[in-house]
Amino acid sequence: MYRKELIIDKDFLDNLYIEQDSYSDLHKDLEKFFNKIQDFDLVINMKDFHEFEKELNSNPLWELIIDLAAPLLIYKPNLIEEIFNKDFYNDNTPFKLFFLSLETEKCSELVRKYGYEYICPANIDDRWKIYSSIRPDLKRKVTKDKKLQDLYRFDSWAVLAKYAHPIHSIVIFDRYILVDEPKRRLSENLFPMLKEFTKYTCTDCKLNITIITQKIGSEQLNIAYDTVNNYLKRLDIKHFRLNIIIHDKHLYPPGLNGLHSRRIYTNYFMIKSDDSFTYFQPGGRINNTSDIEFEFIFNNFEWQSMSKDLSDLSKYVHNLKLKSKTLEIIDKPYFPDAKNRLLEL
Repeated sequence: MYRKELIIDKDFLDNLYIEQDSYSDLHKDLEKFFNKIQDFDLVINMKDFHEFEKELNSNPLWELIIDLAAPLLIYKPNLIEEIFNKDFYNDNTPFKLFFLSLETEKCSELVRKYGYEYICPANIDDRWKIYSSIRPDLKRKVTKDKKLQDLYRFDSWAVLAKYAHPIHSIVIFDRYILVDEPKRRLSENLFPMLKEFTKYTCTDCKLNITIITQKIGSEQLNIAYDTVNNYLKRLDIKHFRLNIIIHDKHLYPPGLNGLHSRRIYTNYFMIKSDDSFTYFQPGGRINNTSDIEFEFIFNNFEWQSMSKDLSDLSKYVHNLKLKSKTLEIIDKPYFPDAKNRLLEL
């Protein structure tokens, strides 16, 4: 199973420590996050443990970070230079979160290149608010009823802009998301959803998009692929890889109990719905009142939950590939492949 990585520049943490007296609520929440995070590797711009020990003695925030977790320490003394090189991103985990002493413009450049989140002293309030545990709108109701405050209402896909974050990979698992019928139009659901997700994503790296959906024939699968692929091309995304995978319980590997549909996974969020994501009809009418939740996967429980889900999905996809190779199934249950960085566990 992948590990998550925190990549922290010592100058970023020194700056955070120096400014403790003028902390905003978001600064305080970030410090709490550092204190609680577990199951991660810590990448630091130091040459060895001797240098890290010195930092521990001069900045107590380092001790805060390692206090509960005892992370694996990865020393990269030339970290700041390396993060601008694409080779830095070719190894290990797709789950990385950066805290750097760069200018905001440089962080934005890195987001465009690689699809990760880069937080610096100047953009903490702007970027950490996306992931903060103190934001009050992590759960919303799909409704147009204005009895609910705007803060708690999910009344169009445009609301996703409030959760805009860098994405290099996305997995959409929904049995009905490719259904195109009068009350469940692609134009009202999947397409505007993808449009919002791709507004703040990598432009220079390849965006991985996987849709896992209900059983359809190979001809329908090819048609669905062409339809979505052509839409993504119209969004002018430079590089992307789309694939569609069929969910069929008869193709589960032994020991797999079941998979949770109505989930969207990115490299930073797990989005849960208690009904299909086909929320909207033409004209903006609601199909079914539903609840939608946004969970930051670097938090401890959310990481464990997401890891279990993606591990199960990976086992399922691996079994599909095996059965396809041995001709145990007539129609290949995916098109054109089943690759996604989040499913290579």
